[in-house]
Amino acid sequence: MSSFFTLNPLNTSQCSDQTLSWNSTRYGESPFIRGFIPGGEAFTFIRPPMDTGPDIRMITRVREGIQFFYLVQPSISSEDSTGNSNARTSPLITVIGKTSDTCLGEWSPSSTMTGSTSTATTVYEPSISTVPGPTNPSGNVK
Repeated sequence: MSSFFTLNPLNTSQCSDQTLSWNSTRYGESPFIRGFIPGGEAFTFIRPPMDTGPDIRMITRVREGIQFFYLVQPSISSEDSTGNSNARTSPLITVIGKTSDTCLGEWSPSSTMTGSTSTATTVYEPSISTVPGPTNPSGNVK
């Protein structure tokens, strides 16, 4: 994998699975994964354990029609000695439909900020999968 990370599928549906696979050469340890809704809230994923492999399967707990992007950031020990980072963002992702509403709750990230500033919250602990899947060429981040 020459890119930093891939998403499969790139665009997703509400309450459906999305797999993020990272380049284990570029990210020596499991990276930190955060999501941001432009003009809205931020959300954080539980950092995957190092022994699970370079994939994480996540459930899209963002409402249909909302756009967001991921920030995939290496652990501090994965940064090089010059201070350069392999942190990268995904393209803007649109939640294009919904498979159900059962994964959403009042804590689901929103496209509107609450209060005067938006705060980052841990949305959920995603299920972790080491099952490799096909890569989506349009989901590559270089």
